[in-house]
Amino acid sequence: MDDNKQELKQPPFKNIPPVPFVLLILITVFIIYQIIGSLFAYITLGENLFDPDNINATRIVVSASQFLFLLFPVIIINILRGNKFKEGFLLNKPDWRIVALSVIGIIAIQPLLQLILIIQNKIIFSLPFDPGILEAIKSFSKYLDETVTNLAISYSIPELITVIVVIALTPAVCEELMFRGLILKNLSAGLKPYSAVLLTGIIFAVFHFHPFNLIPLIILGIYISFTAFFSNSVYTAVIIHFINNLISVFSIYFFGKENPDWEIISNHELMQYGLLSIFTLAIFTGCIILTVRLYKINKKNEQFT
Repeated sequence: MDDNKQELKQPPFKNIPPVPFVLLILITVFIIYQIIGSLFAYITLGENLFDPDNINATRIVVSASQFLFLLFPVIIINILRGNKFKEGFLLNKPDWRIVALSVIGIIAIQPLLQLILIIQNKIIFSLPFDPGILEAIKSFSKYLDETVTNLAISYSIPELITVIVVIALTPAVCEELMFRGLILKNLSAGLKPYSAVLLTGIIFAVFHFHPFNLIPLIILGIYISFTAFFSNSVYTAVIIHFINNLISVFSIYFFGKENPDWEIISNHELMQYGLLSIFTLAIFTGCIILTVRLYKINKKNEQFT
C-alpha cells in the first residue's frame, strides 16, 4: 500500500528519459509560444502588430509573450519533472574566470558572424535562380530585418532602456533558462557532452525561425551552450546572450542598422572584414582553449575536496 502511495506521489514526468523529455519540451513550447503566443499577439494588436506607430505596444506584447508562453510553461514542465528550480535550470555559481573569457569570446566572434552573413547573402543572391524567386527571397529577408530593426530602434535614452529590456534582457533570461538550463542539462544527461552542446545550439538556431541568420545563429547557439556547460551555470549563458543582443541594440541605436548592407559593401571592405575576423577568431579560439583548461582544473580540484 505504501509503495502504491509512493508511486502516486511521483511527478508525472519523472521517469521520462532525458532525450524524449527534451522533445516534449520542444513540442510543448512550439505549440504554446509559437502558435498560441502568435495568436495572442495578433488578437491583442491585430494588423498593427509591427506598425512603427504602435511599436511600444508591440514591444510590451513581445516581452510579455516570452514570459507567459515560453518561460512559464518551461517552469511548469520542470515542476512536473520533479526538479527543484535551481537544479532543473542549472542555477549554479559560475567560475568568474570562465565568465570573463566567455564575455571576451562573444565580443571577439562578432566580426566573423557578420562576415559569414555577408558572404552567405552574396552567394544566395548570386545563384542562377529565376529573378522573380530571387526578388521574393530578398523581399522576405528585408522584411525580417526590418521587423527586428523596428523593434530595436530607439531615438532617446528612455526608449533605449526599454529596448534593452525587451530585446536584450528578456530573451537572455527566458530563452536561456529553457535552452541552456532545462534542455542542455537533460541532453547532457542523455548524450555525450559535446553532442549535447552541439544539438542545443542547433535547436536554439532553428527555434528563431530566421533562415537567413541560420548559420550565425548556429555558431552563436553552440558557443553559448559551450559556455554554459563548461561553467556549469546558466548564469554565464544569460550574461553572454544579453551582451550579444546588447551589441545589436547599440549597433542599431548608433548606426541605424544591425548588420552591414551586403549589397553595397565593396571587395576592399570585405577584405578588411576578413582580416579583422582572422584576428578576432584567434582571440575567440584562445578563450575556448583557456575555458576548457579551467574546466579541467576545476574538475580536478573538486576531486580533492
